[in-house]
Amino acid sequence: MKNHRTALSVALATAALFALPLVVNATPPPDANTGVLVCGGAYYVDLNLDFGEGGSDVSVVATADLSPTGFGPAPPDPPRWYSAYVVAAHRDTAHPAWDSHSDTTSGNGGFPSQPAYASYRMWIDAGCELKGTATVNVGCPGGSSESKTLTRTWVGCGF
Repeated sequence: MKNHRTALSVALATAALFALPLVVNATPPPDANTGVLVCGGAYYVDLNLDFGEGGSDVSVVATADLSPTGFGPAPPDPPRWYSAYVVAAHRDTAHPAWDSHSDTTSGNGGFPSQPAYASYRMWIDAGCELKGTATVNVGCPGGSSESKTLTRTWVGCGF
């Protein structure tokens, strides 16, 4: 019985040593968020990319929003137009073309009622890559326009 436990202990220790380089070389999720004032500080653009790992699966959630800043004595005039566009995408060795989910919200003379939202969840497999992109385009009241984009790609999906 003692030899069996010793052999089992050696096997577990060996497996742990072989797995250690996989953990050490694992890339962490490239979560990112940014908040930026646009149109002379009249509006706030909020861009978020949230990558997650759940052991055997990974995910990416992308959101983009536009709102008034609330600075100053009076609310700013609404934007002439806006569009918020998000993409959550995946590819792997067996499927090298990007597969994606996307969402767009747009309008004139107002603000989005909710952020643009897209997500992608998948099993981890060989050559896994996840990508998130969030973009807001806005027509400022004075006639100019601004565009803000946040993009991250997670090569290897943590493995």
